[in-house]
Amino acid sequence: MNPSAGVVAITRQVKPGYEIEFEEALRGVTQAASTFPGYVSSEVLYPRSRRGAWDLILRFETLEQLQAWEDSSICQS
Repeated sequence: MNPSAGVVAITRQVKPGYEIEFEEALRGVTQAASTFPGYVSSEVLYPRSRRGAWDLILRFETLEQLQAWEDSSICQS
């Protein structure tokens, strides 16, 4: 991995019964991130149990590009 790459992992607990809505929200975040310069990829790590943590990993080419994503109005809302 490039040592100057920007990677962020976001972990959330999802209330049982809201998994479908959460997956839709993850798709929206991933789609929005993919429009930003330097976007490389994203990955969802699903929980082992229904009450487990969900992780979204976003990768950008540089830390500066990740910072631009995190500072964007999309992330601030």
